[in-house]
Amino acid sequence: MNTARKDNVSDQRQKMTYKFHQYMNNIALNRKLTILYVCCVLLPLVVTDSVVLYIVVNNQHTKQQHAMENEASAIQYSLTNSIEYAAATAKQIYMNEYIERYLNCEYAGPLAYVEAYQDFVKTTLFKGGAGMDNSIITMYADNPTIVNGSEFSQLSAIENAEWYRNFEESGRDTMLYFYYDNENSPVVEAKRKVLFLKRLDFFSGNRCEKFLKIELDYSNMVRGLVRLGYEFPAYVCQGDRVLLANDGHSSVNQNFDQFTMEHKVGVSKEMSLYGSEMQIYIL
Repeated sequence: MNTARKDNVSDQRQKMTYKFHQYMNNIALNRKLTILYVCCVLLPLVVTDSVVLYIVVNNQHTKQQHAMENEASAIQYSLTNSIEYAAATAKQIYMNEYIERYLNCEYAGPLAYVEAYQDFVKTTLFKGGAGMDNSIITMYADNPTIVNGSEFSQLSAIENAEWYRNFEESGRDTMLYFYYDNENSPVVEAKRKVLFLKRLDFFSGNRCEKFLKIELDYSNMVRGLVRLGYEFPAYVCQGDRVLLANDGHSSVNQNFDQFTMEHKVGVSKEMSLYGSEMQIYIL
């Protein structure tokens, strides 16, 4: 039975070959040359060029992907470096025994406090924000004898602030916090804030609650992204909020924009800094 099937297949092939030969014999010479040119010259050329084009496009895509990944990594490093500088400053204050005693001291009156402050500045050479790219350092203490102003203030001055309430509710000792300041303030003052917050509880037997706020320069952080000089638009987001960007969306006096370009994201990278979860999107 198998032999009969093989013979049948062989007969069909012979018939098809015969018909093909008959068909080719009946075709004009110029048409035969056209078929020969298409099959032996044009088709191989198209196939070869298609392969070459695919390789070139794929290599370009790979290079572009690597460039976007490098940009995301560079942005992560830049942001981490900026925040870690603030964290190192906060640690020095956190472990400074002189500052601890200064904040715990009960002053006889405003004049006694001012004299103590002048002595503090002369002795420690401390000036909030010095050498920190325009960052502002403020320390708060639950000490009613402290006069609000300069780098020190009473804790009661911030108890109703949104950022402080959120910090307290988080239960953390250290936190990085981005927010838009809706409270009444001078028009010229930046509304977008980047705060590094830390509870000052290193020393045992604390007489009062103490708290540190380092306000980083938002504009300087944006300029840092732009100075990286990468070609692709980059967005640092928290949820659907655009915190930082290198192509606009970073006006200090406008509320944070909403990120709506998920469909254009080429590379995304997650990062976490002191309780602040962020996403880096490269378009």
